[in-house]
Amino acid sequence: MDGAHPHLLFNHFPIIGSILSAIILIAGILLKNETVKKTALGLAAFTAIMTIPAFLTGEGAEEALEAINQAPDAIIHEHEELGETALWTTLVVGAISLFSLFRLNSSIGKKLVTASLVLMIANSIFLAKVGNEGGMIRHTE
Repeated sequence: MDGAHPHLLFNHFPIIGSILSAIILIAGILLKNETVKKTALGLAAFTAIMTIPAFLTGEGAEEALEAINQAPDAIIHEHEELGETALWTTLVVGAISLFSLFRLNSSIGKKLVTASLVLMIANSIFLAKVGNEGGMIRHTE
């Protein structure tokens, strides 16, 4: 197993987790079900944690591509820059979701859930762009 394999494994968590978190939170809001909302907010926090290894394994993936002369520099650089921004945006969404989870039954709980949902949707769109950029990189390894 080379350095690209862990990255290819971990990079799906942020994208799928972010989309699922948003879908589950929408369901929780529509159903007015606190347990479903808590599940979505917890999943968003877990997704944020899983973004860390996705980001940290990127350098190994780049080195693996360079070793086989399959590293298109412009695409990798763009993907790397987007990935760094995605790390921070996902960590922020995770932190806000975690805060929302613990403040769900407070006076600002509904506003926090709404803010979490808006950020989840925006972050999901951004993560899809990051994933699309990464998908343009040829993976012959």
